[in-house]
Amino acid sequence: MNKIYIQPVVEDVLQEKVLQKLFQHLRNDIELYPAIGKKGNSYILERLASFNEASIEECRYFVLLDMDKPYCIVDFLQERVNFTPKPYFSLRVCVLEVETWLLADRQNFAKFLGVTDTIIPVNVEEKISQPKEFVISLAQQSKKKEIKTIIPEGTAKQGKGYNIQMLSFVENLWDFQNASKNCKSLQKTIQKIKNF
Repeated sequence: MNKIYIQPVVEDVLQEKVLQKLFQHLRNDIELYPAIGKKGNSYILERLASFNEASIEECRYFVLLDMDKPYCIVDFLQERVNFTPKPYFSLRVCVLEVETWLLADRQNFAKFLGVTDTIIPVNVEEKISQPKEFVISLAQQSKKKEIKTIIPEGTAKQGKGYNIQMLSFVENLWDFQNASKNCKSLQKTIQKIKNF
């Protein structure tokens, strides 16, 4: 079987870990290059057309973006994709942030944080407008010492242990198949990976 080589483009290390897990479990014919980007949303948006141009059969580009704000997904894409996507280029969008995909695995995420799953809504994409802030608010209700490191201090947007804890959840507990039942953008990304 010939390997398909994929160049992931992501906003941060959390997206990178999520994509690694999805590809690892959904495709055994894929070789992932180390992700590029990891400098936020605007860095990728400025270079979208270049990533599209660089996409060839021998090295396909798979770009993951957070939508960040509640847009219509069609409007979001029309505003940002001013080129014809090549066959070996894929852009997937997390509604609203990659944290939404993790929260969608409600039981496992609640167990990880040490809170009740009833405080995580079933339809996370529609009910949670600021996923990262929601995760932090859940961490504030936790009694687990390591989870408290998610909570920011001072003017920081996230705690020092935020990435460590979230990466640990993705690696060890996140059930993306279960999460996809509550999250359409994840469901569509899984389907795209299977067919890419």
